[in-house]
Amino acid sequence: MKKNIYKSLFLFIILIPVLSLAQEDKNKNDYQKSFDEFSNSINQDFISFKSKNDSVFYRFLEQSWSTFKLFKDTRPSLPKPIVQPVSDTASIRNIEITPVKRRTMLQDTGRQLILNGKPANFQTKAVVSIPEIPTTTIDFYGLSIEIPDQTEKEPEYSSITNKDIALFFKNASNNDYLLATIELLQNKTLDTKLNGWGYIELLKAAASSLYKEINNQVLFTWYALLKSGYDAKVGYNNQDIILLAAFDVPIYYTYYFEWDGKKYFQVPYTGQVSDMKSVSSYEGDYPNKQNILSLHFNNPPVLAQKLATREIHYNNQSINLSYDVNLVDYYSTYPECELTVYFPPPLSKQAISSLGEFFDPTLKNKTDAEKVNILLDFIQHAIDYETDEKQFGNENYLFAEETICYPYADCEDRSILLSQLVKEFVGLSTIAIVYPNHISLGVNIEKDIDGAYVEYNSRKYYTADPTYIGAKLGMVMPEFVNTKPEIIIY
Repeated sequence: MKKNIYKSLFLFIILIPVLSLAQEDKNKNDYQKSFDEFSNSINQDFISFKSKNDSVFYRFLEQSWSTFKLFKDTRPSLPKPIVQPVSDTASIRNIEITPVKRRTMLQDTGRQLILNGKPANFQTKAVVSIPEIPTTTIDFYGLSIEIPDQTEKEPEYSSITNKDIALFFKNASNNDYLLATIELLQNKTLDTKLNGWGYIELLKAAASSLYKEINNQVLFTWYALLKSGYDAKVGYNNQDIILLAAFDVPIYYTYYFEWDGKKYFQVPYTGQVSDMKSVSSYEGDYPNKQNILSLHFNNPPVLAQKLATREIHYNNQSINLSYDVNLVDYYSTYPECELTVYFPPPLSKQAISSLGEFFDPTLKNKTDAEKVNILLDFIQHAIDYETDEKQFGNENYLFAEETICYPYADCEDRSILLSQLVKEFVGLSTIAIVYPNHISLGVNIEKDIDGAYVEYNSRKYYTADPTYIGAKLGMVMPEFVNTKPEIIIY
């Protein structure tokens, strides 16, 4: 009897884990079966997609759209002198100007897509195998770029719905030629050191060769931005599909809508409606990580060289200034944005070389202060003054290369150019000094001199005003003596 009890107990002990394991296996099998059924249903539903993210986003585009009110901001007004002011030679001496607040150029936090020529989402070149199909060549500011042509028939739109946009996305997601084109353009972005805006311009150039219809050009650019990790959207009204993107600084005079704490600005295309009150777009984001596009850059893009010269007159001398036409044309597409964007980019090597023919012998054996005063005098007298309203019809900040090209420049354009001349020919750091209706420069001179200055990081930046005719280093226009300016660090 006792022996039978032990035998039964032994069998019970043995059977418990066996039964438990069997039950666990059954649960696993049931779970796996359910999972496989669910997975198979998804796979059958989205069999044509290479990416589950794309398939989910496609379904999203078919359904989740709303109407967004559009806004447009104007740049804060900076009334400028109608006539270039002339110094009365009475220098303001030995005073410290205390800025009311400080503005700084955005630094690369990893959230900006392309800053200083380093894209966040494609740091290294992709290995691209070009399909054996006909190719087309695009011209990008003198650069000839060969990309695969498209073999699919271009969509036509009698009216626009979100279903049309979703279908374009679906077809693009399964078009190997299109994906190869995007990778090639990413590589070219690295080669030419383009920032976020430059990449958009490159995509637009490619789109205009691939598609005749502007709406399809917009959709291609949007799709390529998404695939490259950019935070972009599309919207539509009665006749146009609108490209919108998130940037690292505000853009002025351009439509935008707000969603999830971000502003999505319209990227303009020629021929689209210029006056809109609202647009239909989708809420939510593409599933992959997205980065905002950067408008900042420290070095100009590498474009084909196309030189032109402009003759200016200074101290009874004629000076031929060279500038790069392709670079100026590229800058002309730039949206109106924050002043912080315009100070860092240097002049082209060609412009510096032509300026060096005059400045190198002129500045030789001079002190830093003397060199800056010569550069100040040069811009005050050799570059004619005019307000943007008279030259362009509206406020229009210029990069240094543009100031070399255009016949006139106002106070911020002259300050931007002076900052580059000081950096190149004197090797000193500068900051921008921003008054309510005027902009000048601060130059860091290590040896103390008489004059007004701003102290930043325990360094003195002496005022250098390229608009104030006859003013030397350290002089301030009388109306700004008691004004606390802002400063911009770049």
